Amino acid sequence: MRRLIWIGAVSLVVAVLLCGCATVPEFRNAPTTVDLSFVEKGLQLFDKYWPDFDKELENRYNQVKPITVYIAEKIQIAISWLSGAAWRQMNELAHSVSFASFKKHIDEHRIAGCNTVNLFLQNQKDGAPVPTSFYSNGKFSGNISDARLALIRQKIEYAYSQGFHVNFWMLADDGGIPYKDKAQIKRYFADCKTHLGDLIKRASYLVPCLESDEVFRNQGRGYIDEYAKTLHELFPAVKIANHMTSGKSNWSEQCPYVDVVFFQVDPDKSIAACKAELKRVVDTCSKPVLACEISLHGKSDEARQKAKDALDVGCIGVHSGVPKS
Repeated sequence: MRRLIWIGAVSLVVAVLLCGCATVPEFRNAPTTVDLSFVEKGLQLFDKYWPDFDKELENRYNQVKPITVYIAEKIQIAISWLSGAAWRQMNELAHSVSFASFKKHIDEHRIAGCNTVNLFLQNQKDGAPVPTSFYSNGKFSGNISDARLALIRQKIEYAYSQGFHVNFWMLADDGGIPYKDKAQIKRYFADCKTHLGDLIKRASYLVPCLESDEVFRNQGRGYIDEYAKTLHELFPAVKIANHMTSGKSNWSEQCPYVDVVFFQVDPDKSIAACKAELKRVVDTCSKPVLACEISLHGKSDEARQKAKDALDVGCIGVHSGVPKS
């Protein structure tokens, strides 16, 4: 093939020369034969030096590091924590958060470069503001509150209208929820499908529980397996993610119904240590890894560098800041 390329190139040159000889008067008496011995000489040189040249090209190509490209449609970018835990995006479906406030934050985050929002559907005691609930008493069960439900729907619909990926976290930690009452938890999941199913089925990920190993530490992985399975049955088109405390991913990897690992790194770790830990997890984990809580100051330079590093080592998204460009 390479010889054909050489012959073709030489033939083109010769053809141009001959065409010139046929059309330019000064060369009307030129010789009718052309010495093409240089073609064979060129082929010999080509065959002699091409292998080394070809190998050098390949080596140079393999030494070039790939350029990271952030694809907004595929890679999740969110700012879920600001100023420590004083403000967390996941609590914004709380009834005390007005639609105007929710809209303001979504707009700010979109302008900042985010394309994802993380939201609790049920939270009683984790952070502020609380509670997040569509039940009339603001607790975990009871009659459905039309007003609470309407506000929750309005907020979610606005996030979707702005092109955001939405991840729903079904259970917060820190208490107020009967985590081990399987019947009651599954009834709540069913209520979610009845009253929010059209919005939930458009979600990117469903997360059964925040820091699942902390909530179910004494019972093992069984609860997460069962709750993830139930969510998969209710919303088969939506991927399931699992979240654990800092440095943990074993339940997420082992659960057959979990598709993606939402991985948390101790936010107090340095930028270098955070990058090293994420690289180790990405390299060894059996499932895709999304960097979750790796910084509590989402607009800081530290958060943005950690976010960039997370994508550079192969995470499929980051929820703690917009990556430095």
